[in-house]
Amino acid sequence: MNDETVSATRSSLPWFALYVRTRRERAVESALTEKGYETYLPMMSETRFYGSKKRTAEIPCFPSYLFCRVNPVDRLPVMTTPDVYSMVRRGTLLESIPDSELNALKTMIDSRSPLERYPHLTTGDRVCITRGPLAGIEGVLLRVGNSQRVAVSIGLLRRSISAEVDSDDIMPAGPISPTLYHPRVVPVAHSSFAPGL
Repeated sequence: MNDETVSATRSSLPWFALYVRTRRERAVESALTEKGYETYLPMMSETRFYGSKKRTAEIPCFPSYLFCRVNPVDRLPVMTTPDVYSMVRRGTLLESIPDSELNALKTMIDSRSPLERYPHLTTGDRVCITRGPLAGIEGVLLRVGNSQRVAVSIGLLRRSISAEVDSDDIMPAGPISPTLYHPRVVPVAHSSFAPGL
């Protein structure tokens, strides 16, 4: 089978999300590309403040993740790539990413519109307020009408108070539940999900 045939065959394979070592997304993408795999690492610009200085950096849209076209039956060469932890699963089953979702993502990134990342926070999730006078407070995310609020409870008294917050000022609280960012994916074998060999 010649290189063109291999390339055409791989381009018809489904996309899978790979869970990789943080800050090694580009290195993994490069290594997989050298092995002949089609990859996609969506990047976005983020403005960061260092004291009074403002800098713009290119960062992954989804830290610790990149996408790769893989034959799930023949995934060993991908899984043995340094810094690749697992393929994203739903429960015990590998789940591919629909082309339509990646195409929409590519279109949004190519549009050069200002982008913002949002963790998958839903009403009822425990969150921590990261900025402002309430910084450091943990509570439960609520939605009241059009506003987003964080409630702080005294469990013994079964009473709560809440304050309105901006979505930019909150993040998941405490040890991050894997389901907030990805469907049941962790890099260690002794957890409740299998890493993806």
